[in-house]
Amino acid sequence: MSDIIAVYKDLLISDEGDIIVKLKDGKQLKIISFLVKKRSSVFKAMLESSMQEATTGVVDLSTQYNLEAFREFMAYIYYNKQYTGSYLPVLFEILSIADYYDVDAYRTYIRDRILALITNVPICLMIASEALKYGTLTNEIYARCLKLLMEAIKPERDECYDIHSGDTKAWCCSDHSTKNKSTSRNSRHMDDVESAMMNDAKSAMTDDDEPRVVNKRSL
Repeated sequence: MSDIIAVYKDLLISDEGDIIVKLKDGKQLKIISFLVKKRSSVFKAMLESSMQEATTGVVDLSTQYNLEAFREFMAYIYYNKQYTGSYLPVLFEILSIADYYDVDAYRTYIRDRILALITNVPICLMIASEALKYGTLTNEIYARCLKLLMEAIKPERDECYDIHSGDTKAWCCSDHSTKNKSTSRNSRHMDDVESAMMNDAKSAMTDDDEPRVVNKRSL
């Protein structure tokens, strides 16, 4: 088995193949159509049809993906190598590629790696930015971030509610002391962040649990 893996790894590293994939920054990668069609229903449909990619032997992703992320995706296609890094831009780009080419097992693996990184609010905000960039905000990622955000702002909410005897309509009024005004402003800021995340998430998500890729091909 290790010998077979070594062969497929060498094939990918040697940049040999009958299909050219154009990527960002003028870079490209050659891939073997036989292999990618076996692992991806989208590649299979694309390369066995009358689509431009099948007739020209060129897949143009020059406005979508970087070489690093696409090569990592191909490493999984060729010999099941999974990305073990924690760099969010690469993770979300691979998630987008796996969704684009309908490789469910790898999509799930990358999603779970992202979920494992969600440990605080700043990371949630970084994740929201990357997710919306690639249109890959899954229900699970959204729910984990929203839960952390609600936990972070709960103490400030409770303090404000106590001041107003639970009158939530007077959420951030001018009746607080100087200290409480500051707390109120911070609470309102966190409330705005929460609202923005919820609105952005609704526009980036479908009704199911799968990531959405807004430029996915119709085959």
